[in-house]
Amino acid sequence: MDTASSIGTLALTRFQAMREQHEQEQQQSVKNNNTSIEVPAAIQQLNTGSEYWVGLKTKRYQKLIRDGHLADLLELAALALTKSKPANWFAKVASVKAWERTLDFLKKRHAVLRRAEQVAERIGTDMAEKMQKFVYKQIWRGKSVERYAVAAQEIGENRHKLFAWLCRQEGQGTATPPEPHSRAVWRVWLRRHKILRFQKRSPLQHLSNSLRAIYGH
Repeated sequence: MDTASSIGTLALTRFQAMREQHEQEQQQSVKNNNTSIEVPAAIQQLNTGSEYWVGLKTKRYQKLIRDGHLADLLELAALALTKSKPANWFAKVASVKAWERTLDFLKKRHAVLRRAEQVAERIGTDMAEKMQKFVYKQIWRGKSVERYAVAAQEIGENRHKLFAWLCRQEGQGTATPPEPHSRAVWRVWLRRHKILRFQKRSPLQHLSNSLRAIYGH
């Protein structure tokens, strides 16, 4: 991943490209005096089954597009490609029965992506895919990711590892980390919990050593 890219960029790129392509097709359709609603190829390729069911689902998707949910459908189509059975998953989440829950899911997903971008701005966007997934998972679990990202940024070294360690401590019976303050406040808390130690070496050097001991690196 490019270090200048936000953590949520790759997750949205595909459906944004499909939306732009469809908008161009719709504009061309208007020029040709064809006012019918066209279902983008990215969605239609997930419309499988008998001719009868394909027809019903096509009408369903046309209605959703008419109601202003084209971007939602394209985002879901992109997500469907990550599932074991893309067509089945897409049909389920776009169904009448599940649609309200699906919209709620998309709303929460967008909030997660925004929070993940904020975390990445503080701990660094040059993170491995495994770390990206870890960040997403902590947000979905309701962890105090912003607070821990601030702490990692304030300390300045081994940001990814410190962030991960703090996330794992939450709910483990350890003392709650302080609200974001100065680097000095965080150093006092980290020392108290034996992450930083009072010795002759610099606190940042001991943080690095402590984290290596924790993660075995």
